[in-house]
Amino acid sequence: MLDGISLNVDEGEIFVLVGPPQSGKTLLAKTMINLVKKTDGKIKLGGRSYKDTLYRTNEVGYVLQEQNFDSKKNAFKSISESAKLSGKPVTRARIKNMINMMGLGSLKNVNVGKFGDKEIARLKIACALVTQPKILVLDSPFTNLCEDDARAVRVILKNIARDLGTAIIIMNPTLTGVEEICDKIGIIANGTIITIKSFDEMVQPEQGKAKLGIITPSPNFAARIIEKEFKMEAYLMGEKVIVETERSNALKIYDELTKKHGIEIIKIEEIKKSVQEEYLKILQARGN
Repeated sequence: MLDGISLNVDEGEIFVLVGPPQSGKTLLAKTMINLVKKTDGKIKLGGRSYKDTLYRTNEVGYVLQEQNFDSKKNAFKSISESAKLSGKPVTRARIKNMINMMGLGSLKNVNVGKFGDKEIARLKIACALVTQPKILVLDSPFTNLCEDDARAVRVILKNIARDLGTAIIIMNPTLTGVEEICDKIGIIANGTIITIKSFDEMVQPEQGKAKLGIITPSPNFAARIIEKEFKMEAYLMGEKVIVETERSNALKIYDELTKKHGIEIIKIEEIKKSVQEEYLKILQARGN
């Protein structure tokens, strides 16, 4: 069940909605394209409300996990049939262009049944984009892809948003990888979007605070001293001690370790927090 969902995605923007399993990501994606009937609320495109029957035509393209293709048909035929469902005429040249854009040119005469996960993922996007929609909704598009293949698909999506001005909404189980391309991030749990932030806001540390990495040959000893003298948590990452504290404490920690305890400090650096780390922190704070 979805409750109180409200979000805005601008032209050429990539919005990533992330949440744990059963949080409502897939349900929201299907509601957006009218595969699931909404009981209340409006969907607007360019400030104009769309009737459900219009909204699910060529204005919005979508990629769903359970999409299947006829294994005996090639990419051209698959994209052509997908375009017909939208009711918008599409030229052969447009279909060929989509095949090449998705890097499927060498497989244009190969039946889809012989495609791997990477090629299927690209074919789904080609089918969604062939009618030149203003919005592209993707539900877990990187599932079953290795990291290299997932990265290649992310690059394609980034180029689509930049070059075509397509607004892209990605439903994803984690932020790992997608932080490379997202402009805005939403977090959904129990059918409710609990926060929406820009990428910069997600990684911005709290005012005056910093995550410090202290590189030293004696990380265990240094961590014990920091916890004892400064009453703060210190944990290890290789030969690096990690602490989250006020920036003004960096020099105090350095002096305590080097001057009072004779610990060699190679370097103290500020570590930029990851969006995945902040996402998990927000979920934990909400008890999810």
